[in-house]
Amino acid sequence: MVKSETGFDIVRCIENLLNVDIKSLGKVSDLVKGFIDRVTKALDFRVFAVGFYNKKFEAIVFSSIYSAGKSDREIAKVKVSGPEALSIIEHAEKDTLECRDVRFGDLSLGRCGIAGFKYNSKPCGLVIFPCTGDGDWGLKERLFRVVVKVLSLKLEFFLYRKEDILYQRQKSMFNALLKEIPDAIYFKDKESRFTVISDYHARRLGLRKPMEAIGKTDMDFYSKDFAKKAMKDEQRILKGGRKLINKEEKVVKDGKERWVSATKVPIKGKNGKIIGLAGISRDITRIKRMEEELRKEKEKFEKVFYSNPEPMVYADENYNIVEVNDRFLELFGFSRDEVIGKNLDELIVPPGYEEEAKMLNERASEGYIYFDTYRRRKDGKLIPVSISGSSIFDKGKVVGRIAIYKDISLRVKAENINISLYEISRAVYSVSSLKKFFAQIHKSILRIIDTKNIFFGLVSRNGYLRIPYFVDVKETYKGFRYEGSRTLSERVIKTGKVIHMRRGDIVREVKEGTLVIYRTLPEAYVGIPLKVKKEVIGIMVLQDYNNPDAFGEGDIRLLESISVQIAVAIDRKRYEREREKLVGELTKALNEVKKLSGLLPICANCKRIRDDQGYWNEVEKYIAEHADVDFTHSICPDCMKKLYPDLYEKMYGEGKKE
Repeated sequence: MVKSETGFDIVRCIENLLNVDIKSLGKVSDLVKGFIDRVTKALDFRVFAVGFYNKKFEAIVFSSIYSAGKSDREIAKVKVSGPEALSIIEHAEKDTLECRDVRFGDLSLGRCGIAGFKYNSKPCGLVIFPCTGDGDWGLKERLFRVVVKVLSLKLEFFLYRKEDILYQRQKSMFNALLKEIPDAIYFKDKESRFTVISDYHARRLGLRKPMEAIGKTDMDFYSKDFAKKAMKDEQRILKGGRKLINKEEKVVKDGKERWVSATKVPIKGKNGKIIGLAGISRDITRIKRMEEELRKEKEKFEKVFYSNPEPMVYADENYNIVEVNDRFLELFGFSRDEVIGKNLDELIVPPGYEEEAKMLNERASEGYIYFDTYRRRKDGKLIPVSISGSSIFDKGKVVGRIAIYKDISLRVKAENINISLYEISRAVYSVSSLKKFFAQIHKSILRIIDTKNIFFGLVSRNGYLRIPYFVDVKETYKGFRYEGSRTLSERVIKTGKVIHMRRGDIVREVKEGTLVIYRTLPEAYVGIPLKVKKEVIGIMVLQDYNNPDAFGEGDIRLLESISVQIAVAIDRKRYEREREKLVGELTKALNEVKKLSGLLPICANCKRIRDDQGYWNEVEKYIAEHADVDFTHSICPDCMKKLYPDLYEKMYGEGKKE
């Protein structure tokens, strides 16, 4: 057995180093640790370290630093960078072993020899070997060189095996990929010739085996136009190094049309130059058909949605607006930017209708709803709408909401007109006071037109306009003589026509002197004659002090039609009042006549009449008090002959002679 003078068994030491088992090692750090264990057992070294470095990052990483004689052996894991790392690397790349002080931060290893080891002829790492300073350093230096060489061989063999295992594993995975993946995988050289293709691609090309495609191009399998386009794309990749990602292409082969998504990337050799390309084409025919079906369905939906004559809205599950059609914007007076992303209920549900909206939302989550209610425009005006809507479900979960808001203003107005006409007709019989009668008419009109300023005038025979009902936010008004007043009221009565004027027209006529205004100038004025059998018996006047367009043509036509009913009702009411007055007078007269009926106690001599209290009254006085009779006194011929014979003879005697 060969031993050194100090007792080292060099052969056994080398055998121990060579016998380090690497079969079960999983990584380089395991190999290093096992190697260090053998060295520390064979040699009496205080500290031993192995590190790996990277010149690019100017850093050395010592996976472990070990000290002989400790059970754990591991002292620290250290990363050295900067000038200190460069200095150590420079020493490690030299073939000479130079002793120097080695310090890793706060950890000092003392004087150590440094030697580098290589892998594939390139520096890979270094070994730090302690310098003891005794006379045996020469032997240790030679042994140290052997240790470094053995470690380099071990690492190279270890890494080679790792690479070989990795290569075999990758090859197996690659072959499985080519065989099993249902995508067209292929590799081509710089002339766009196939070098490798997958089994699936071979079947698509009509080949029995993938090997049959080797050396061929797309020209051998596809139409000339398609092949030229594909080769043009591939040449741009091969020359410029650009990638082609997910390009959708239509492929026609054997009269059948398919769609594929093609991805092609350049392949570079060890020298960094492009040597070919790799590609994968996925059949997306089914996806394209689905997309086409979805596109058609989307077009149908958009036609129904955007071209629908009724206002429509699509919202997410939380009622945040996703899309609306133009009719929705038109009905509610918003722009598209003002509604998209906004909460539907917060946008158009008026105050006081929140609970109703909540109830509708709950019902919509269960299915279809149909409900008549009111919603708010941008300008704050409430409009009657009929809501029909439902939730959109996906796998039992609500993913959206869709609703139609049908404007039912005309229907509601028609219903209100019928109600108003009924109320007006009913008021004739149910309301006794004329003022209350006009108040009921005003209330009925409010069902159809929002007007706060209205008055009714009744025409008298003496040219006077009596105002039995007047409601106005700015004025108080009484009757006046309309004849010759040059007022709008006179014009309505005289012409018997509807007068509709705006502020500008009124001002112009006032300046011209054809019109006189005695009260606050309105922004809009509507005067409607109330006629019975072509005779104007009164007027109905509506005014607005804020909006010149408060009364539209439809409103005026509606008021005209109602005015006929109002005029008939007023005339009937006046007739009833006259009839009631006449009946009262007749009743009173009849009562008085009844007082003179029956037996009257009268004096046989003086002809006085006794009343109910026992007093005797002159005949004239009694009858005057109990009947609507005035007495005129005269004298009969008999009394004249008796009392005034001369006068009697003169008046009646001469007459007899003749």
